[in-house]
Amino acid sequence: MLSANALRDRKGDITPGKWMMDSGAFSQVAGEAGFHDSPAEYAIEIHRWSRCGELVAAATQDYMCEPAILDRLDRNAKEQQERTVERYREIKSHLTRLRSDVHLMPVLQGWDARHYKRHIKMYDLPEGCWTGVGSVCKRNSTPADVQRVLRSVKDFRPDLRLHGFGIKTEALKRPAIREMLYSADSMAWSFHARKNDGDPNSPLAAQEFYDAMMEPTTETPLFSQEAKAHA
Repeated sequence: MLSANALRDRKGDITPGKWMMDSGAFSQVAGEAGFHDSPAEYAIEIHRWSRCGELVAAATQDYMCEPAILDRLDRNAKEQQERTVERYREIKSHLTRLRSDVHLMPVLQGWDARHYKRHIKMYDLPEGCWTGVGSVCKRNSTPADVQRVLRSVKDFRPDLRLHGFGIKTEALKRPAIREMLYSADSMAWSFHARKNDGDPNSPLAAQEFYDAMMEPTTETPLFSQEAKAHA
């Protein structure tokens, strides 16, 4: 997973192998209230970088729905969702004109279950679409919240292949969460390496992190206390 923010000013090609492009939405919207690239410009960036390695997907430019972001921008979740869908359709249209076959990954946004269901309805997603789930990285300290969001999406559209953005160790270690994800990205292993004089781009370190996340665990049911309260 490479960010469009990191690629924007590069002149030369890269050799990443199989990879995904992140739109860099969070840092742009949170810091600037908007995107550096227009939909047309972002489509051109996707098309340009698709020549490097095997670009399997590029995430759309989405607008987050974390309460702090909504308050600062003076918007509500529905407005952010509408902006996200509009931008997705524009980027997709430009990619079609460029004859690009890179999968533009739609991203579902929201904060609670009803938000995500509403956003699914706003899109016209084909069967089995590889779809990102946004605004979950800020909830990693409470895996139960991540699981509720994913469960609400899968209950409504079980066919969607879900990608979890920025899923951290606490959530990834939960088999119940992993089984609902088709894919996920995490900087946990790379961040640890940077802070401890390691190689933040080591394939071996990435594989070790993956293996650790996939180890069988004995987990306490996430909703045990909630279930007791309603018994």
